[in-house]
Amino acid sequence: MPLYWTEDREPIGVANGEYANGCCGSMILRDGVLTFAGDSVRYVVERDKEGRYVLPEHLLLVEDNRLFLERRNYPLKMRLDGSNPPRAIKVWADRSIYEFRRRTP
Repeated sequence: MPLYWTEDREPIGVANGEYANGCCGSMILRDGVLTFAGDSVRYVVERDKEGRYVLPEHLLLVEDNRLFLERRNYPLKMRLDGSNPPRAIKVWADRSIYEFRRRTP
């Protein structure tokens, strides 16, 4: 069963790659599964008036300088930059935004 239905769905592979942040580690997005530090979560890629974003099934945050999955809260959009393929993805954390730069295609 799909996570969410919308007519603004983007091809799932558009965000594929490894993304890293110096303080918080790295994450790998591959065909609808986001993996980090031994954990994983499914995601979709969609578009709204601000551009493309990754929407994970659960909330992904930065906490104590590491990625953290909160399964009890609603997910937040993780914005992709405007380049094609994307060179960065942004993750929210305590009123801050952490940019994870793409390492691999």
